[in-house]
Amino acid sequence: MLIVTTLIAWSAASVASAMLKDAMPSTYDYTTSNNTYTLRYTVASISNADMASNYSDDKPGERTLDINQIFFEGMKLIKKRQKLKEIRKVQDGTVMLARNRNIFLKHLFLNWKKKVKKVLPNVENRAIIGMLTHHFESDHALASALVQGKGEIAEELKNMQVETWVKNEENEEGVFELLQLDKTNPFQDPIASQWFNFIEKKYNSPEEPYKVLDIVLSYFKTGMNGLMGALVGAIDAPSTKIIVQKLLDLQFKKWREEGKDAADVYKILNLHQIEKPFDSPVLRAWIYFIKLTPLNPDNTAKTGLSVLKLVYNENLDQVLP
Repeated sequence: MLIVTTLIAWSAASVASAMLKDAMPSTYDYTTSNNTYTLRYTVASISNADMASNYSDDKPGERTLDINQIFFEGMKLIKKRQKLKEIRKVQDGTVMLARNRNIFLKHLFLNWKKKVKKVLPNVENRAIIGMLTHHFESDHALASALVQGKGEIAEELKNMQVETWVKNEENEEGVFELLQLDKTNPFQDPIASQWFNFIEKKYNSPEEPYKVLDIVLSYFKTGMNGLMGALVGAIDAPSTKIIVQKLLDLQFKKWREEGKDAADVYKILNLHQIEKPFDSPVLRAWIYFIKLTPLNPDNTAKTGLSVLKLVYNENLDQVLP
């Protein structure tokens, strides 16, 4: 991973150096689909970026890394020159990709990927995601571009990003915060699809089909009521509708397997403790559960009314709209 990190930093410096030489601004706009994003570059503390043999990270206390030792140790001069030539091609490809207004152009990306693979075989995907994340300045910014990008290159990069998190042994909370999903309703943010893809990839096991539910639920302080409220509130959002429906179906299936009926779910959702349950968006989740229960698909209203009578008895009139 040290070699991957070194190439990321060195390539980033080349991009920054090229931008400065061309008198380009410190920010760069590029477009994916109908969305424009701004890419910012930071010049790393590299001496003589054109032919640098060492660099130091801008973090205090970091030791200087010797490029010659990392990339060329044990090589004869002719091999060193060839290796340096290959690395230069990666750097040039990085600059070209960064300058292009559409980073998902197939021929441009595949050509760059081929160059990276030649320098770093077997770890080229991690290097590519590392360099792109560095240029976009965050996992969140990269994911934002990827989920709104079109075509097979955008899809390939989305998979690369998820696989990189898994291989780096990132945890659920860490990726959740990297994508800034803790600052919004994750079910209304298109970027959430990357987090769910990560969870499914990490816990790809038939023994843990409900692991994703436990993880998602842990982020809601009000428990199941809060989770269901967030889900039904986003069920019509085009970008996350599939994920939301999948989670609802999974939760309903879990309740049925546990033997829960409509009355049980009504109480699990704490609807019996709400003064005006018919004003709560969570009621919609309860109605969905009744509709999707095999015994009740054609008797939703009848089943719902019988549960309400059971819960409220003679006080039913006080909660009905």
